Amino acid sequence: MKYIFTIILSISTLFAQTHPEEYLKSLENSKGTQRIDILNKISEGYRNISDNLKAIDYAEKALSESLQNEYTIGEINALNNLASTYILSQQLEPGIEYARGAESLAKKNNYKPGLATAYRNLGAYYIYSNNPQPALDTLKIAVEMFQELNDSVGLASALMGLGAAYTRVNEIETAITLFEDAADIFSNKGNDYQAAHAYLNLGSLYSTIIGDYQKGLDNSLNALEKFQVVNDQVKAAYAMIIIGNTYEGLGNYDKPIEYYSNALSIFENSGNAYLVANAVNNLGEVYKHRREFNTAIEYYIQALDKSKEINNEEGLGVALNNIGECYYELENYLLANDYYIQSYEFLERLNDKNKMSISLNNQAAVLLKLGNYYEAINKSKKAIALAEEVFTGDEIQRGYENLFNAYKSIGNFKAALVNYQRYEEIKDSLVNERRSSELAKTLADYEAIQREKEIELLRKNSELKQAKLDRQENLTYFFIIISIMLLVFGVVYYMRYTERKSMNQKLLQYTNELNDINRTKDLFFSIIAHDLRGPFNSLLGITDILAEDNIELTEDEIKHLSKEVNQNARNVFLLLENLLEWSSAQLGKITFNPTRFDLNEIVTQNINLYRKSASNKELNLVIKLDNDAFVFGDKNMIDSVTRNLINNAIKYTEKGGEIKVFTQKNDQQVLFTVEDNGVGIPQDELSKIFDLDSDIKKPGTENEKGTGLGLILSNDFVKKNNGTISVESIVDKGTIFKVSLPVK
Repeated sequence: MKYIFTIILSISTLFAQTHPEEYLKSLENSKGTQRIDILNKISEGYRNISDNLKAIDYAEKALSESLQNEYTIGEINALNNLASTYILSQQLEPGIEYARGAESLAKKNNYKPGLATAYRNLGAYYIYSNNPQPALDTLKIAVEMFQELNDSVGLASALMGLGAAYTRVNEIETAITLFEDAADIFSNKGNDYQAAHAYLNLGSLYSTIIGDYQKGLDNSLNALEKFQVVNDQVKAAYAMIIIGNTYEGLGNYDKPIEYYSNALSIFENSGNAYLVANAVNNLGEVYKHRREFNTAIEYYIQALDKSKEINNEEGLGVALNNIGECYYELENYLLANDYYIQSYEFLERLNDKNKMSISLNNQAAVLLKLGNYYEAINKSKKAIALAEEVFTGDEIQRGYENLFNAYKSIGNFKAALVNYQRYEEIKDSLVNERRSSELAKTLADYEAIQREKEIELLRKNSELKQAKLDRQENLTYFFIIISIMLLVFGVVYYMRYTERKSMNQKLLQYTNELNDINRTKDLFFSIIAHDLRGPFNSLLGITDILAEDNIELTEDEIKHLSKEVNQNARNVFLLLENLLEWSSAQLGKITFNPTRFDLNEIVTQNINLYRKSASNKELNLVIKLDNDAFVFGDKNMIDSVTRNLINNAIKYTEKGGEIKVFTQKNDQQVLFTVEDNGVGIPQDELSKIFDLDSDIKKPGTENEKGTGLGLILSNDFVKKNNGTISVESIVDKGTIFKVSLPVK
């Protein structure tokens, strides 16, 4: 669990990118209201480069001299400067006092710029004190006032605050739009330094919430570069935290330690306990992912201590939860539960429903380990209710998984089945949501690439025609002077002939490439048109019967039709999954990301995935997994291979048959074997099953449908992972698929 990490700008048109020390030169010769204005500018300048002590010092001087000179505008600006600096440094009590003072005085004197700034500061206070709704209301007023004042820079800073507030209520798309608008305003004003703050927030959202690590890294590196240009080390450290989060999300646990440690050193020098707590919490997270739990606990305890110093309830709740997660992994369940309960007390006070649902699911998980099944059920139900309020699909799924395990443990198998089905529905909906988006993008990319190839071919044809025209023109000139240029003509003719031959060869190459693309496209859309239409027609037919004749149907008939619907839906899902993976592979969209992982874990997951299908066909599953089955490869690709091979074995094995699944380590390889006693494969088809042009698409023993792409994908993925795949089969005796994968 991590902090919500966004920067809220607090600047105004009084200060752009001028360094505060440049104003110090003019301070000596100034006096009266002019001197007060300069003091306020210097305070803003130091705050914007994170030198909060100097910012407070000059704001206090401006406030004192404003009172002496009865300069109301200077007094309001000084109060706002003090409010901004204290709030952004997490000293909320003095910050809110100064903000309300500025608000009251600005209202009394009808000073709209000062009032708009006061509202912006109040919004920042509400965000840091975890009251997002008042923050939204106040910052919307600030945005409207800055628009009326035509203060674009003030508007951009208010948009930054509003984006942070929407982040707190999990409206991420709205937050991204606001941060992008703020970045555009700053960039148009030539203020790259302030635009960097918006890029940093965008990097944070893309990497830690959305999971678009490339955009997260691009925005964060952009921000880091701009902060380093002006030597703003604290803001640069913010960027380092986000960059570390990005590498962590990509599964690289070495780089984050480097970035988090550098950021921690800078935060410690700044004296900002909130930022120090954030950095050590991130270090704890990366060591937890490395399964170095005792080291992780040491960092979480530091985060806990720093959060106590500033009474940061979010930090306290996060650190306590994370310590509990480590003790859970260390199997100290009583201690883990104690920390989870303490964490929940803080998160509940903040009304952070997302983190509350995480904490409740954690409590349910540890209660299952302790055998307190009924209390685990209560915690899981509360977690689901909270997660549904904030649309957190992962925690809804965890909640139903906990309920399934709890009901199964107490012997209430009916309730266990209901919750398992709900768990699968949520899981499938999350997968389908991501898959649908990816499939649409893949199809769009496919069509764009084809159009580019066609345009390229037309351009080459045009060049060839132009070359022919040039040749004819040159021949006309050659014939005029042929009597005296015969030798030159021969040389030029030979050169033109060679050029034409080369162009014809290129044209033939481009034509063949386009034919290959069209062939692949025709196969792709024929699969969509034929293989998708069949299952959907079947589904429509069955659902028509259920809708129109349900009264006349017997219970057995309804059960039979329901099974047909379920089987057709699973066939369509598998078809779409294989289509997506195949089309992505054709376009080179699948990223090869090899890591060392336990093959048994993936095999077990996929056996569980298809266990129900095997049970429906009364198949006997024999599983024998080697204790040491770690391999080196792309986990997602190998997952697809094991899934397709196990599914094929079930599909082509008669009812009551047997399927054997093995893993075995041999020297530097791990052998994964799927053996069945099914219908087998004819010898004349064995050599074609991995060929795209084979058009082998046999229905299963229960008329299960397929695209024929599963084995083609598996062959490609195994080769990309430096492995081998082989098949042995005898008709009516069965089939054996063997996949060999490298250990390192």
